Amino acid sequence: MQDEYYIKHLDRDMTVKRAMINDFLRLRYRKVVNAAGRLDLEFNADHEFASNVEPLDVIEVWRRNVGLGIPWHRDFVALYFDLDEDTDESVITTAVFTCFGLMDVLRWRQVGFPAGIDNRSSFSAVSAETVAKTLVDYNLTSLATVGNGRIRSGDLAVGMGFTVVTAADLGGGNVISQTFYNTNVLRAVTDVIQPIAGGDFDVTLNGSAQLEFEFYPGQRGDDKRTGADRVEFSLSKGNMANPSYRENRSRAATTAIVAGQGVGDDRYYSIVTGADYAADFDIEMLVDARSEWDSSGADDMGGAALYDRRIDYEFDFDVLQTEATMYSSVPVNVPTRKTYKVGDLVVAFYKGIAFPRKVRGVDIDVQFRSLGRVHVTIDVETERV
Repeated sequence: MQDEYYIKHLDRDMTVKRAMINDFLRLRYRKVVNAAGRLDLEFNADHEFASNVEPLDVIEVWRRNVGLGIPWHRDFVALYFDLDEDTDESVITTAVFTCFGLMDVLRWRQVGFPAGIDNRSSFSAVSAETVAKTLVDYNLTSLATVGNGRIRSGDLAVGMGFTVVTAADLGGGNVISQTFYNTNVLRAVTDVIQPIAGGDFDVTLNGSAQLEFEFYPGQRGDDKRTGADRVEFSLSKGNMANPSYRENRSRAATTAIVAGQGVGDDRYYSIVTGADYAADFDIEMLVDARSEWDSSGADDMGGAALYDRRIDYEFDFDVLQTEATMYSSVPVNVPTRKTYKVGDLVVAFYKGIAFPRKVRGVDIDVQFRSLGRVHVTIDVETERV
């Protein structure tokens, strides 16, 4: 039996507008770790949904597969933003409603503190979890007030109607030093902190109808590279297709000359080496770190730049869904079947080599075709661990 899907439509205050809608023309959504993700819903323009949906309404995607033992579960939550209507030659008008995942709320606020404010816009030797949660607390929650030094009130509960909270801060992740003056909060979390954090970030809908920001040490999902729940992809298992392997060293850099604040002989310089550095593979790059207020921040910027310029070992393959190994964000009720979800660590085998991988994203496309048939495609994207 194939996958089944429906959407649940709620107001931004989480009041249910319609509990089940399954007569859409097309449903496409992308779940991706450390990013908002996206949902596109296509209806006939005269559908009831079109007349009832309002900007920033909450849309939940529910999924199950009885044949594979996957129960009904909420697989994705998104907020409605954009509308695109088109009328074809037969004068049939369709409407596509574009929604963005809950991490998108971080995009709605900037780091609203002057430059150089300790533990608000500038952090020195602070855990990545604490840095990220501080940015969210003082720019999106009830702590985002003028009284607390923010340039303007940023609490999303006031006016916007969304209560944002941060989970308890356990001080996890790597210790970092960074400056975030005049930076978008989402970019600060996903582009600056996460690559050096030692873990993942996400925003979820908790049981109190709040949007909760959390840090996940290591990875967003589970480590399924070993043990009873081990997930393997290989040609022999029939869940891998079109594998390709490449090694790209031409754009790599292994040593960063970091130039911080100051002028002439008084300018701060340091040397940072990357994970790929070796005496016989010593390739320099210059990192302009004048935006950082102290040496630790400048050095961290150098490390992040080297991470982006590391040797690129490309191992790509298409993931095939099978009855033995499948995508599911909840456990299945058949113990012999292996499942994986966004954020899980898995292992892929090719030419006798084991490649550890993270499930970075999943794209699901549900289309109603002729004679009422439903066509579902699931594409899985992995990244090097």
